[in-house]
Amino acid sequence: MCPQPPRSLQPSQPPKPLEPPVPLPFLVGFDGSARSLAAARWAAREARSAGVPLRLLHVGHAWPTIQPISPEFEPVLGASVVAAMAVLAATADELRAAHPGLTVETVSAEGGAASELPRAAAGAQLLVVGASAHDHHLLPLLGSTALTVAGRTGIPVVLVRETPEPPETPEPAVPEVGTDPAVGIDGMDPAQHAHDTHHAHHTNHAPRGQGVVVGVDPAGDYGPALDFAYAWASVHGLPLRAVHAVHAAGPAEPQGQASLEAAVAAASARHPDVPTTCAVRPGEAATVLLEESAAADLLVVGRRHHRALHGPGPTDHAAAYHSHAPVALIPHA
Repeated sequence: MCPQPPRSLQPSQPPKPLEPPVPLPFLVGFDGSARSLAAARWAAREARSAGVPLRLLHVGHAWPTIQPISPEFEPVLGASVVAAMAVLAATADELRAAHPGLTVETVSAEGGAASELPRAAAGAQLLVVGASAHDHHLLPLLGSTALTVAGRTGIPVVLVRETPEPPETPEPAVPEVGTDPAVGIDGMDPAQHAHDTHHAHHTNHAPRGQGVVVGVDPAGDYGPALDFAYAWASVHGLPLRAVHAVHAAGPAEPQGQASLEAAVAAASARHPDVPTTCAVRPGEAATVLLEESAAADLLVVGRRHHRALHGPGPTDHAAAYHSHAPVALIPHA
């Protein structure tokens, strides 16, 4: 009888393959209005394209619990919460129907949006909020909250403007998705939600084919904004236009063009499928980028993550308040 090899030398079972990590979700700030419905729909399309789930987040005030004095009596605050949850559920159902296979999760949190959205964003990869299209300003609360949240999060924040467009066509089913965005909602009457749902069907649709515009300062930290812009353009099969603003036309423009092309070269090489153009334009960065946004599907702007205590920079502020296209604010050092 042959001696058995030492136990430590006996062949062992192959290790089980590791489960792939679950991608982080997208997060959307949703208040039940037409602009936030547009943001939710934009986020749903992006989630489906990226193969990730969608999360809808309701952020409400931490009201004390009120017990009804009889089954027929429902406190006003309780009715508000019930209505908000009904709108949240209806929105989730609509997005599931529009995007078969997309995982849509609904969650709620108590507190203020400016504090709760950044906290929730720590477990997400993209935060999306809606912007008003009735004038060239975000609504006061939204503007304050959106830019405050953008300064407090370390992930990209996209502001989606409500714009009148033809109804979007239904999307084909997908076999499976891996992550989910998040949406926040305040209390709203279901009848008003139905009106805004009908109105928002005419807003915020798929890319128009104009392309992605990204602001690039060759002397700054442009890498994260370029990477995000190229990834988004690649997913949607769109061209990319890198824009650098110089204070005045003249001899500095050729040098600026060369610096811009050098800055974009590495990212362009990683995405050979994305047609790229570079443009150096005279003028203030905010003015130039707003003009460029008129023909863009997405405007991408870098923002300093450590500006939370000082507020957004002038370019961030102008883009957030006045851009014609959705704006992606990308954090950098």
